[in-house]
Amino acid sequence: MDAFSLCCASCIALGDPASLFGEGSQDLRVEALGAESFAVASDVTTGVQDSGFQLDALSLGVAGAPHEDVRVRVTLDTDLQSFGRSEAYLEGRPARGLTIRAGRWRVGPGVVSARRVPDRCFVDAPLATETFLGRDGLIDQGFAVTYQTPWKLLPVSLTAGILSGIDAASFDALYPNGLGGTVFERLLYLVRLEAQIGALFDRPLSISATFLTGQNGTGPDNRTDMVSVDAAGSFAVGSGWTVGFDLEYLLRRFGIPYALVVEGGLSADVTVAWRQAWLGLRVDVFGLP
Repeated sequence: MDAFSLCCASCIALGDPASLFGEGSQDLRVEALGAESFAVASDVTTGVQDSGFQLDALSLGVAGAPHEDVRVRVTLDTDLQSFGRSEAYLEGRPARGLTIRAGRWRVGPGVVSARRVPDRCFVDAPLATETFLGRDGLIDQGFAVTYQTPWKLLPVSLTAGILSGIDAASFDALYPNGLGGTVFERLLYLVRLEAQIGALFDRPLSISATFLTGQNGTGPDNRTDMVSVDAAGSFAVGSGWTVGFDLEYLLRRFGIPYALVVEGGLSADVTVAWRQAWLGLRVDVFGLP
């Protein structure tokens, strides 16, 4: 494990990298996005391969709400090499406060690692996300249930999910037969708790924690566990200006034959938007205990 690794990424976007479909939308919408970013790395030996300016994000999506309690999204998201970022899922609300999702989507686990490329402005994945989950992050098919409490003063949501684990990335650790193992090779279990603490003072601010666990490919007794703690918020400043921030700490613990490896990484980004122009800066630190 690196003693210390640092990566700074900046982005410039013309056009609002906002969510493809918002709450209550009943219309089909299509979006195409090109984004450009550059990275400056220091003492990084894994996870960052890009340098200089490059155009490598294009997204074409269709989303809609055929019924007020049913939503559908299909997104073809490419980095001009593959469609590994693509999503297709169905979301329904069978009861008040209860949401069920089935299909393939960007799981996360945190606010930085879970953000779709068109939504986050940065086309490249954070250093910890790329190291732990691959260059596209954790995108997998499965089933999830979310319960949103009716508390208006402090809304809280709890999500539990089961994922296939078959689309997760590989790590390069060697074991007796000389092959690499898969981070999550079998069923992957997820629990996420999120609190909208900004409701206490009428501001968009949330904190959350996520736990992931699943068997990895180095043997039947070896597992990979991951914990994410994050915070996100945005604030209006002056006329037409918006400042947003995202902060996420990822801790991964995985077992391989005769060893247990623990690694951590921190990602923090700030974006400033004025009308349809965005400027962002993200700092990734890897190698934290």
